[in-house]
Parts: sequence; C-alpha cells; structure tokens
Amino acid sequence: MRPEDANKCLRHGEVLEWLFHSSPTYKVLGHSPPRSQPVEFRSPTHHKEGTFPHSMKFLLMPALLLFGLCTAALAAESPSSPVLPPAVVVPPEVHQIAPDQVVRQLVDHQDTLIIDVRTEDERHTRGYILNSLNFDYFHGQKTLDNLAKLDKTKPCIVYCAIGGRAELIAIQMHQLGFKNILLLKGGFNAWTATGQGVAK
Repeated sequence: MRPEDANKCLRHGEVLEWLFHSSPTYKVLGHSPPRSQPVEFRSPTHHKEGTFPHSMKFLLMPALLLFGLCTAALAAESPSSPVLPPAVVVPPEVHQIAPDQVVRQLVDHQDTLIIDVRTEDERHTRGYILNSLNFDYFHGQKTLDNLAKLDKTKPCIVYCAIGGRAELIAIQMHQLGFKNILLLKGGFNAWTATGQGVAK
C-alpha cells in the first residue's frame, strides 16, 4: 500500500485515525494533525520510494489486528449449518410388515391388533384399515395410557400415514412391555397404493 492509499483509508475510517493518534508512532513521525483534519503520511526523504518507513509498520499492525478481529466476529455471527434432529432408533425387537403380508398375519394370528395412530380427521377423510383401533399420536400421554390397557402379549400392527408417528409410538409401546410389534411398511399411503381394502 502506498502512503497516499493509506491517506484515503484514514479519511474514510475514524477507527484507523484513532489508532494513529493512540499509537506511539504518532510521536515518532512528529505530526500533530487535529482530529478534524485528514491525517497525511509523509515518507522520510531518506527512505527509498516504494517501501514503508519502519515506524509506519508499527502503525499498520493495530489496524491489521482490528481487521482480523472484525473478520472473526463476522464469521462467528454467520448462521451455521442447520442442526438436524436425532434419528429415530427403533428397537430391534420391532419389525416391519409389508401391506401385502397383513392378511396372512391376520389369518395366522387372529388375535392381532391393528393400531392406527393417525387423527380422527385422517381416518374420516382417507379411510382406515378394517377393525383398526384409533390411538391418536397427538393426544400424547392420553394415548399412552390407553395403549397400556391393551393385552401386551398380542401381536400389534401399528401404522400412520407414512410411518414416522408409528415408529415413535412403537418405541413407546416397546417400553410399555409389548412383545410383538409390527410396523406397517410405508404406512397407510403404501396400504392404499398397493390396492388393499379401505374402510370408511
């Protein structure tokens, strides 16, 4: 940077002007410009053109330090990558069942319970699997209390629209002591997509 370039920076930056007045170099250069006037750098006549005097290097060091601190602050304030929620870990004792395997399950194990954790509105508008019991996931503790009253030794097929709510309920059911939990793969959307029967 040439001395005249530094003069331009100082005219547009009060912080650098303050650093100049506060720096010991101020006295070394022997200048006493008033705060309201632009600060000018004058290279000593004995210094080679194209290089900075040794004293000017000490003046630029605080400015560079301030620039580094500002850059670090801006980097700290920049939005970081969004934090994703932890993945749902389904216990290994909970298995999946495909829509086309449900009928066979009901024939072989006639005591199987079908648990629909969707809302009543979803059941009303889209239909449901025949003989399924409705335990709305969004009812929270009330749903868990009602599930706890069921026979935990019976097989249970659990489903929602696509599978997310069913997985969360299955985890809770496993903690409640249910022994045989089956998640409908793909949820009710997969059930209807494969042409299975829908009750309304």
